[in-house]
Formats: sequence, structure tokens, C-alpha cells
Amino acid sequence: MALAACAAPGPVPAPPTSQATSAPAGLPRCLGQGDIERLHGQRVVLEGRYEVEPVPGGKRLQAVVIVLPDRTRVLRAYRPVSEELGFVDRRVIVVGIILRDAGEGPAVQQVLAPHVRPERIDLAPGEPRPRVAVTELPSPPVAATAAAFDARDDQYVQAWGRLVELRRHDEDAMWANATLALKDGTTVVARAVVHARWEPLLGTPVTAVGLAGRAAGEEPRRLSGRVAVCAGWVERCDRLRRTVAGP
Repeated sequence: MALAACAAPGPVPAPPTSQATSAPAGLPRCLGQGDIERLHGQRVVLEGRYEVEPVPGGKRLQAVVIVLPDRTRVLRAYRPVSEELGFVDRRVIVVGIILRDAGEGPAVQQVLAPHVRPERIDLAPGEPRPRVAVTELPSPPVAATAAAFDARDDQYVQAWGRLVELRRHDEDAMWANATLALKDGTTVVARAVVHARWEPLLGTPVTAVGLAGRAAGEEPRRLSGRVAVCAGWVERCDRLRRTVAGP
């Protein structure tokens, strides 16, 4: 996710989550970036997909966002909210104050992105509630084929493939572009990865986590955002990973 942190993040206000499923009548609906600019500072209704970055970044930033219909990501919290883990990857209704930024002064540590200060959050009508309490951040779905990868467009995915190329950047050898071949041979590119972290895995099966997407030109499929890699094909690419398939 392209969020620029100017310093160590502090928490976004996280009031208790409501169990109501309907939004108050008369409030304006915020559907995209244009509405954020127009409604800045106002109480609004947002409807979108609840998303949590699967991999923490610098200063422990692990953004919780609401992805609006135009794909704008609105920051709800700087770290996962335990009471809301059952919302991940589901449509939610949010009532709260929309801001084009963090709403803080220049001396305050914050993330440079649209924010919402929620009064309440709940699953959107038609979204089923989890049958059991969700106590751990769910892993992104696995994609080992083009069809599975494309089905996660603009969503996080764990790509199962083989690291077939790692090309250093001419301007800074610390960084490289990685090319994966999924299990069906589909090519996926991850730009600006740390060369030293990926180089030992060259030629081997890997699990790469990032935002799935497509673009015209030389990179029909790509992983973007904060891309992480694990050795082998695993069901959870982090410190709790467990191997479930071999090369």
C-alpha cells in the first residue's frame, strides 16, 4: 500500500465497534477520492472492503484501511484492531469523520493518506458473520495460477511460484526487480525488493506476498505494496508459516 509515513505512527482513534447493520439516514456517502476532498471534516457513511496489510513495515506500521469503490484506501487504524479481525476481506459500513489526511499539525507523527475517525463499523448487509471468533489475522489467499492471481486484483495474495530472475537496479544495487513464475508458468513481477533478502532464493520455490495487479506493457501481472518473500510454498508467509506443499 502506498502510504507515506513521516514518522513513527500513533494510533487512529478506535472506538467500540457497533453491531448495527444500517447507517443513519441523511448522512452523505463517501465513495471515492473526490468525495473525500468535498466532504473533508464531515460525518459520512463509507462502504468498502476492510483490508489489513499482512506484513508490518517500518515503525510497526500495519495499515488497516477501507478500500472504497474507486480503490481509494482510507486509513482506519495504524495496526490491526483485534475486535475487527472477522471483517478482513469483507464489505463493511463505516460511520465517522472523513479526512483528507490525518487531521494533525505538521509537528505530529502521522501517515500521509486519507483517514476516517470511525464512530462505528459493521459488516455490510448480506455479508455473513464468522461462525467462530477470529483471533488471528487471516493469511491472504494463495494464488498459484493466472486465474487465481487475477481473481485477487487489487487485493493481497500469497503467490506460489519459482524465483526465476532477480535484476539489480542500476541506480542503487540494494534494490532489484524480482520475476516469479507461478506454478502454471505465469510471470509475475515484484519491483524494488531488497536484493540481499531475495538473492539466496533465486531458482527456488517461494511464496511472495503483495497486492495483486495487472498493468499494460512488460508487466501484465505484478505484486506491489510491501512485498514479502518466504522460502518454499507455505500457507502463511510470516514467522508462523507452515509448509504445506513442496516444489
